[in-house]
Amino acid sequence: MPWEREDAYHVGEYGFVWFSDGEGAWLVAIWAEKDIPREPEVMDVKHALTVHHISARDNPKRRVQVVREFCQQFMSDIPFRVRVIRNKITTVRRLVEAGVLPEDVEP
Repeated sequence: MPWEREDAYHVGEYGFVWFSDGEGAWLVAIWAEKDIPREPEVMDVKHALTVHHISARDNPKRRVQVVREFCQQFMSDIPFRVRVIRNKITTVRRLVEAGVLPEDVEP
């Protein structure tokens, strides 16, 4: 599945990079601001703090608002942020198994 970088934001000490498949699905990769790659690509998510996937099925209207909402929750809800970071490896493995990410992305 081809992912294209759509946007990047720096909020506080985090860098958020949004990737889109053009079909309504999104990947949000989050790095510590000091560690964000200069030109992040999907292959770089293995080095991110975490990654979050929003499927086209969960976003049938192809709204970018769902990505913003995830990022806002990540910044405002510390227990949520900790869970998302702790679940990164499980999330990436699940996405590789589902064919959302290529196999060589797995950490």
